[in-house]
Amino acid sequence: MSAENPLEPGGVVVLFATGFGVWPDLPDGAISLIARSYTAQPVSLTMGGQPARLYYAGVAPFRAGMIQINAFVPEGLASGPQPVVLRVGEADNAAQQYSLPVR
Repeated sequence: MSAENPLEPGGVVVLFATGFGVWPDLPDGAISLIARSYTAQPVSLTMGGQPARLYYAGVAPFRAGMIQINAFVPEGLASGPQPVVLRVGEADNAAQQYSLPVR
């Protein structure tokens, strides 16, 4: 995705992140051959201040310590860059001021 190829409201976005603490049953750096949902702490995502519906939040393929988030882009977002905030338990990425372009 880019300014020339923005996200579509109602479409799907797949994000990857690190730095959200200890994972259940997997040591840091371990290889994970199966997807495992992340259930040790609550996971949520907002885009443009609106909650995004998650359909997967868990271990990214082949790498423990990296989280993969699959979510639907909320309907009704304004066009242009929209702030994205991922929260796992009490930790979030709000200080990074991450944004994604929306059509």
